[in-house]
Amino acid sequence: GERIQRAGHEVLLHQPMEALDSSLDLGPGGIILGMDRIAVEAQLKENAASLPMAVGMNNHMGSSVTADYDTMRHVLEVVKELGLFFVDSRTTTSSVVADVAGQVGIPYGVNNFFIDNESDVDKIKAQLRSGLALAQRQGHAVLIGHVRPTTVIALWEMIPELLDSGVQFVPISCLLYED
Repeated sequence: GERIQRAGHEVLLHQPMEALDSSLDLGPGGIILGMDRIAVEAQLKENAASLPMAVGMNNHMGSSVTADYDTMRHVLEVVKELGLFFVDSRTTTSSVVADVAGQVGIPYGVNNFFIDNESDVDKIKAQLRSGLALAQRQGHAVLIGHVRPTTVIALWEMIPELLDSGVQFVPISCLLYED
């Protein structure tokens, strides 16, 4: 995180949250459906303390939690207390993040799509091209990728194409909604 920050990039806390498939392992520090406000606050504050340079948070998995109004209200109230913004990874079309973020009064972003759900260089390049086209069509796009060798290869090989696209690459904080 510190190296990324020193390089001038924004750091986000990638927060594990329960998926619709509750058998998926969240690992340590996860938020599960129905946690009360005190438990959510304790967990998020502990996680944030481990990454003090974070300026925002996004959900890892989370299709169950991001669709649940009460749990997301607890999460976003704590995110506000921490002075962070929240990026909805949009792992479900039933997400309530935008509604709750508007009510709580925090800046939020929304993922348009993942570039590397499949770890295949050509498929990742196709997703990147779709993202460029979306940005050109609607004026902006938010894409999420993972730290994977195939993602790095695809990005590296596409640098000339990305630069020639005319699309400006900006930190996610430039593309937040503030209701």
